[in-house]
Amino acid sequence: MAEVHEHVGVQRASSRKRGLRRSNRLNLIVAGFSWGIAAVVLAFSLWHWLHASIQLVDLINVAFGVIGATLGGILALSGDGDVVLLTGADERQRRDISAASTIAFNLTFWGLFGLWMAYQLVPSWRADAYIHVGILLFAAMILYLMSYLWRRGRV
Repeated sequence: MAEVHEHVGVQRASSRKRGLRRSNRLNLIVAGFSWGIAAVVLAFSLWHWLHASIQLVDLINVAFGVIGATLGGILALSGDGDVVLLTGADERQRRDISAASTIAFNLTFWGLFGLWMAYQLVPSWRADAYIHVGILLFAAMILYLMSYLWRRGRV
């Protein structure tokens, strides 16, 4: 009877190791893919800058692409990235994701409300609305990432 329990324990330990190896490999793949996207965005923006004049909206797009993809790779290597959605998140990760999402949603909601009110008061600002919304979304992305990492104790 003791031999059966030992055999089951060995099987569980080996399956855990296999799961960890699979998760680590998946984390490396996601990080490499994310950093590859960041490199492509950066290369395209440099090519665009050499062949045309770069504007503020182009810089916002590059910031979204490069910083977002780079941070996605960093999160994947830390074990907290999109791989969690594929391999399963524990209760603490779900709670942290929910809290970080709430903070970022509040910033985005009240920021959009503030922009809408500002556009009613100063109609000339409407011409640059896409830049204002881009900066607001960028701030929400950074706030989400930083609040998640702070809750996870990584910052």
